[in-house]
Amino acid sequence: VLNLAGDYLASDRTVEANFSAANELAQRHGLPNVEALHRLAVDPAGHQRSGQTGVSDIQVLRRKGCHVVAPKAPLRLGIEAVMRRIDRGLIRIHPRCEGLIEALQSYRYDPRRPNDEEPLKNGPDHACDALRYLVLAFDRGGGGFKARGY
Repeated sequence: VLNLAGDYLASDRTVEANFSAANELAQRHGLPNVEALHRLAVDPAGHQRSGQTGVSDIQVLRRKGCHVVAPKAPLRLGIEAVMRRIDRGLIRIHPRCEGLIEALQSYRYDPRRPNDEEPLKNGPDHACDALRYLVLAFDRGGGGFKARGY
């Protein structure tokens, strides 16, 4: 069972600022510091190097002692992995995860395109994406999923 004890949502901040804020939040709730986590799941886009620093966000986190994984999988497979855990009661979300709960309640598809497998990308999807990366990292040890065509 994946127990989500807290969430942290912010925008327009550096990795270092987010790292510090997440550690402060963890300390406030008696949770492990970020660098003490077994895995820190991130968006695979975190491998991209910054044009300003020449360093990727993942490199910054690894230099801080984090075990970072960036699972890759087709969007549909990631969503299915999250749904499977929800359906089986294998995710527990603490009520203080207000941002994630709101995002999950707002996650939706375009009603004008009922056959489209892509959810609307309009803000609430970021927390849902983070959950998807976490589930993929947890379920596959960070390696993600491989889609096979038959």
